[in-house]
Amino acid sequence: MSKANRNRVTADRARNRFTALMQEHGHLVHKIDGDNDFGEDLYVGFLEDDRTTGDTIAVQVKGGVSYRAAGGYSVRVSQHGETWLKTNVPVVCVVHDPESDTLHWGNASDQLRQAKLAGTDLRTIAIERDAVLDDTTVAAFVTTMRAHIRDRGEIRHALSVMSGHVLDTTDYLAYFMNEYSEDIIFRQPRASATALLLHSDWGWKPIEIDPEALTLGDRFAQLGFTSLRELAEHLNLPGVDELPTDVGDVREQLDKIPVVGGQFIVNQPELAWLRACAAASQWWRAAPA
Repeated sequence: MSKANRNRVTADRARNRFTALMQEHGHLVHKIDGDNDFGEDLYVGFLEDDRTTGDTIAVQVKGGVSYRAAGGYSVRVSQHGETWLKTNVPVVCVVHDPESDTLHWGNASDQLRQAKLAGTDLRTIAIERDAVLDDTTVAAFVTTMRAHIRDRGEIRHALSVMSGHVLDTTDYLAYFMNEYSEDIIFRQPRASATALLLHSDWGWKPIEIDPEALTLGDRFAQLGFTSLRELAEHLNLPGVDELPTDVGDVREQLDKIPVVGGQFIVNQPELAWLRACAAASQWWRAAPA
């Protein structure tokens, strides 16, 4: 058999293997005309309880050991980068390893989007060896891609474009526009003790914050100080004896001009929003990574 014929057989086997798997789990697979040069071999329409969901992905399927790479597999982007990035239908690359008879997948559209936000030119789609697609993982694959489809038109994608930052699918995100029409993003990575504040007035430079102690007032209150007099006595400040004993709550007094992250001054509506974000994302910080 010639090399061309062997390559054709390998490619057909890969597409058939993927098609059979998706069909066996109740999803629709449509073959794309083999003469196209769009870098897409199949469309997969996801079904749920035998009903169409309206969610569709495009798939490029590759087969052969030549797609092996360090840590897994890789598929060249070649001339398809702009098409895969801009298409309304997300593109997934699937590699069939003939020796192990396993399928492995990677989200090409998402990798290209993250590379663009980072200002890099992505030449290959990386596919991890552990990203196996089989009977035990099809359901998770479908769930992931359907969430990605919904997410493309929702908050994470919009905020990524707005801020120029790659925002992970596991991040807790919230958005606020202040009275000056400045945009603010609260970003809490999963299992992280700290969060990030992204502010358009700061050119979207990340400001690391402690959601459990956003301001100086919060921090001193956590240390057990209840009044400015107690704080002044602790710091051995001059003139402490002249301070009235009823000088108020340390948090309330210091937060009249609240400083967040040790460097950024916010106003009272912004502080109230940040505290709501901190409360809402508390379980996110405690969640496993």
